[in-house]
Amino acid sequence: MNSFNYQPIAKISSLYGLYGAVKLTPLSRYFEDYINHKHFMMGNSRSDLKEIVLDEIMGFGKKRIFKFNGFNSANDAKNIKGKILYKKVSKDEKINLISEDILGWDIIDSLGEKVGTLINVMWLPNNDVYIIKNGGKEYLIPVIEEIIKKVDYDKKEININSIDGLIDW
Repeated sequence: MNSFNYQPIAKISSLYGLYGAVKLTPLSRYFEDYINHKHFMMGNSRSDLKEIVLDEIMGFGKKRIFKFNGFNSANDAKNIKGKILYKKVSKDEKINLISEDILGWDIIDSLGEKVGTLINVMWLPNNDVYIIKNGGKEYLIPVIEEIIKKVDYDKKEININSIDGLIDW
């Protein structure tokens, strides 16, 4: 695997005004960490990306609107509505721990035993949680440094430190 990949951070959800501004819907809990960067990739999927440059952020909080270079009219902006903004990130950045790319990966405990398969990630206020399925059981594993020890992109495994009470065998 490359030492970097592209992670979705927002969807261009609607147009705003006559001068090409748009509103964004966050697709990651890490939206705020990346939105102030100027350079993004945009497309319907990772296979059709093109570069886009953020010129200006106007407003505050959820009322913010975003203006991209080269999109100067409502008609220009209409062409990008519904597209996804991606940010190039290194594979050891935290955003990768909640990426849809890791769904289906095996979760391995500190003894080398398979705990189950990652089926979903929940965003919670304090930390994210992995939903692990093993047969008819589901486990909730917090995505915190004390638990998540290693993400192995070659083996498509996530190694965890299983503490008492985390997994009910």
